[in-house]
Amino acid sequence: MKTANGKVLKMGCYHFNYYLDGKLIAVSVADLTPISFSTVYFFSDPAYKRFSLGVVSSINDIKYV
Repeated sequence: MKTANGKVLKMGCYHFNYYLDGKLIAVSVADLTPISFSTVYFFSDPAYKRFSLGVVSSINDIKYV
């Protein structure tokens, strides 16, 4: 699938990992199909709740598409 700017995106399942100082602190799992992009799951370390990682992940998902 090609985006408006010509970037080619492969269909399938994607895992977006978020690290801080080498430690995995959050993961977003998404599906990309020819007609949709869907974030299926998101989970994070509760010790980093103050960083609003769900919001950060949502913004990055939008930027990705």
